[in-house]
Amino acid sequence: MTFKDFVGQDSVKERLSRDVLGVPSHAYLLTGALGMGKTSFGMALANALLCKNPTSDGACGKCNCCMCFMAGTNPDFRRLTIPEDKKQIRVEDVRKQVVGDVSISSQLSDRKVYMIDGDGLNEEGQNALLKSIEEPPKHVCFIIESSDSTKLLPTVVSRMSEIKLSPLSENETLEVLTRHVQSMDNDEDIDTSIDSLRMLAAFSGGNPGRAIATLSETDFGKEIEEITNIVLKMPETSFSDIVCDTYNYFNDNKDRIEELLLLMLWVFGDLCYLCKSENQEDTPIRNGKKRQEYISFLKKNKYITLARLGKAADLTTEFMKRLAVNVSFESACCNLLIKIKKELTND
Repeated sequence: MTFKDFVGQDSVKERLSRDVLGVPSHAYLLTGALGMGKTSFGMALANALLCKNPTSDGACGKCNCCMCFMAGTNPDFRRLTIPEDKKQIRVEDVRKQVVGDVSISSQLSDRKVYMIDGDGLNEEGQNALLKSIEEPPKHVCFIIESSDSTKLLPTVVSRMSEIKLSPLSENETLEVLTRHVQSMDNDEDIDTSIDSLRMLAAFSGGNPGRAIATLSETDFGKEIEEITNIVLKMPETSFSDIVCDTYNYFNDNKDRIEELLLLMLWVFGDLCYLCKSENQEDTPIRNGKKRQEYISFLKKNKYITLARLGKAADLTTEFMKRLAVNVSFESACCNLLIKIKKELTND
């Protein structure tokens, strides 16, 4: 993969292009949330640094160094990640695979590149790596990925050139999703309509990895449908059904609870926009496919005011915060649903 293959991140691509053709840093720190593409960018940079004939787009993809890199056999590339049976990178691996190896000359390329998962380094591992980053041989380059640079020692961070991956725009995320859909098995039973992909692009917050994972692991279209129905049927749903059937849905999908709650906030947001609008047919909302259902819901339940919808949204947000401090899921979730039911019921 070359730099031009990435969607968005133009400033990052320009910076890396200049470095590859000029004088690269001895150590790069790639930062960004999980799913932002740190590993993909890191691999593209590593390939370009090892390439015999790099261009402004990165590696040439044709030289012997590139062929070996793509085959996973370039002897001048080391990648250090968390072992499957461990929670962290072992300090002895840092010492053996990096510290004890940097002084050895490259075999195929003009450089040696070490790519390390910074999230897997504890303090001892970082300290073991520090001297190598401080005074690396001229032929050595480090690439460290981190989802949160504050978890790294300041002495480590200060010795690297940080490159931050920023959230993509909705259109850029949509392009990533469209490319992914084109590479998918057409037999997969997933809603890949342009409307569904647009909503997913917006929902992902500019995180392409998150967008692809959501599309691949869940039927996003059906999820939206289910959450929308839960909200729109809330006035008629009995309290007993709320604490049984509705709660069971959230409990069965507890591993995706944040995603479901964000979708619920979307529904409340769309209803709020329509509730205060004098021209509901043309008011911009997230889920345009549900516009008529939303309008009918508000006409049928005229007592539902902007204040009530705002309160329901606030309750949902508060529940999300409470989940972060390990409250009882069952009691907190049932309490949320009951309170939302009361806000959407004409008592």
